Amino acid sequence: MNIMIKKAQNPEHYKIIEILADEIWNECYISIISKEQIEYMLKNFQSENIIKEQSESGYLYFFAEYNGKYAGYCCIVPENDGIFLSKFYMKKEFRGKGIAKQLFNHALKPFLAQKPLRIHLTVNKHNADSIAVYKKMGFEVFNECINDIGNGFVMDDFEMECFLQPDNL
Repeated sequence: MNIMIKKAQNPEHYKIIEILADEIWNECYISIISKEQIEYMLKNFQSENIIKEQSESGYLYFFAEYNGKYAGYCCIVPENDGIFLSKFYMKKEFRGKGIAKQLFNHALKPFLAQKPLRIHLTVNKHNADSIAVYKKMGFEVFNECINDIGNGFVMDDFEMECFLQPDNL
């Protein structure tokens, strides 16, 4: 098993993530939200230019390769009280191979100190597969939220959190 994790740092990397997002979101969300909302969200939140802008403002994007193929990506945002896991996606064919865990650990390891690290995220309330994965990782629901994202679309999410101990990775 040959897994490589890279930090997105240039236009080529941002384009790789844009392509991964398009493939994963269209497969993952089509049964949960409309095609129009998927296209709107990809254009406004996961395009190459948006990823570049976010990276320049403190968002940290990482992507994984498995045996030379792009497998998935994540994005974390360091905050005063921990880390916001903004994005965490794996292509269907690469799920269950331990790649996501290595990607997650790689992104978070530099932020683990001597105290527990709070990690929080939002997940669509109807995304049962992702909710199950997050619960397996130790996340718990602590809130529900509906956020207007423009163009008549909303994100109807659970907020989840977990506390990682320095020796958990």
